[in-house]
Amino acid sequence: MLKALIVANGELELPPQWESMRDEFDLILAADGGSRHLSALGLNADLIVGDMDSVAAEDRPDLENSAAKWIQYPTEKDQTDLELALFELQGRGVQEVTVLAGLGRRWDHSLANILLATLPELESVQIAFWQGSQRLFLLQKEEILDEIIGSRMSLIPLGAEVQAVQTSGLEFELKRETLSLGSSRGISNVVINEEQKITHSAGLLLCILSPGDFN
Repeated sequence: MLKALIVANGELELPPQWESMRDEFDLILAADGGSRHLSALGLNADLIVGDMDSVAAEDRPDLENSAAKWIQYPTEKDQTDLELALFELQGRGVQEVTVLAGLGRRWDHSLANILLATLPELESVQIAFWQGSQRLFLLQKEEILDEIIGSRMSLIPLGAEVQAVQTSGLEFELKRETLSLGSSRGISNVVINEEQKITHSAGLLLCILSPGDFN
């Protein structure tokens, strides 16, 4: 399975386990202004994708002299730089994508970025957003996880209904329940077993994981 890292242009908060993660990627892509984070990450990009309107002038010479391939789009376009980046990786056969700095103070971009994972065209790509110690990703119809006991897990429906949601390994079990858009039923559960199983029969279910002491 090809794995890629996208460095976006939001607020950069590294996962606590970043040092063990950094060498697992087959491709590293900076989405436009995400290139400003590369030096802090100690990384060189293989690809830089976007309209390049957010690339800092002082960074441009080094980036242009690097081995990174530039894929530039017109400034007037119908997709965000992150969306273009995801489709670029999908076209290269990437199946698993980690996004850093995909969230932050711009709520319009943050929400739009998370919802990119729901695009039917990107169904074949597993997309996970890391923001510090928090991880956000869409659940498959059946997922078996091994999160740390005491971690918090929230299940949020992204659509009219998520049907037959069933969980095990969590403090508050769901037993083939329907989660409707806007419901807080799945918020802030707690991992109590070494293995957790979450299944649902239909709909889009977002999982947000955070440490148990995260406030």
